[in-house]
Amino acid sequence: MAAEDEIADAAALWVARIDRGLSAAEQRGLEAWLGEDPRHWEQFAAMVGAWSAADRAGESPELRQLALASRRRSARPRWPWIAAGAAAAALMLGFWAARPRPAPAAAPSLSYGVVPADARTLTLADGSVVQLRTGGSLRADFTAGERRVVLERGEASFAVARSRGRPFVVSLGPVAVRDVGTVFEVRRVPGTIEILVTEGRVQIEGGEAGRPPLVPRLEAGGRAVLRLGADGRVAGVALDAPSAAEVDRALAWSRTWLVFDRTPLADAVDAFNRRNPERLTIGDPALRHLLLAGRFRADNVATFVRLLGETSDVKSEWRPDGTIALQPAR
Repeated sequence: MAAEDEIADAAALWVARIDRGLSAAEQRGLEAWLGEDPRHWEQFAAMVGAWSAADRAGESPELRQLALASRRRSARPRWPWIAAGAAAAALMLGFWAARPRPAPAAAPSLSYGVVPADARTLTLADGSVVQLRTGGSLRADFTAGERRVVLERGEASFAVARSRGRPFVVSLGPVAVRDVGTVFEVRRVPGTIEILVTEGRVQIEGGEAGRPPLVPRLEAGGRAVLRLGADGRVAGVALDAPSAAEVDRALAWSRTWLVFDRTPLADAVDAFNRRNPERLTIGDPALRHLLLAGRFRADNVATFVRLLGETSDVKSEWRPDGTIALQPAR
């Protein structure tokens, strides 16, 4: 990817971080990045302008991302975009397809960008998987009767392995999240603890033994925001059910994204095949040069295929061998 594209991708990531709130360390990192190169500030200013314009246009996450994408490529000829439906907005933030055309005489070796997850993956002794956001810190303390992880700071997403009679507990200072086999995300910053459950259920406990839980049952799709007082104790609990778009924004840091900009379908297929067990194939050579644009979750092949069919003359066929064949719709 060209240096300008790398700067644009970095600027987009910083703006997304600002939208959900910067930690003190991230604020220092942003200031350092802006000071490294005048082009960093130029791209960042353009991104902020596009983000603000999208906010004025409305609160639609997909429109916001489309505005960002179009602003990123403002030095190039503009191309039409088709926004995904509201139900798909949390999974794919923009999509455009052009009619197949002859291959160019000299194509670049890589026609898409990759925005890596802002996290590292840890596999614990029991098989549970943790995505720990950059700058976060945790430690595990497992015993025969309990699996306890202390999140000392930062943000982490937990996919908990089931273990009958051996609960999984995440300690967050004055709060503990007790789970028996699910997927949830926690964020610990000064003054606030946030818990978001995406699968299963958890129980949120206070730090004092024998006291009733703060939240006896937080189900999948639920979020709890705990406000801490000056003494470090829980001073208030707010519960809500965020939209799919809000959940996706909250977890964007833990996911890898593919950024397509007039990317041939053949290259898009290769990008997904490099990162997923599901294999895409192109059944008709005429489709290889179908041009795509947008920002896609790298782990969501099914949604990519579905939206490809909804926005272009391409149909998909799921074959017994596990591959997904892409064919002209007519």
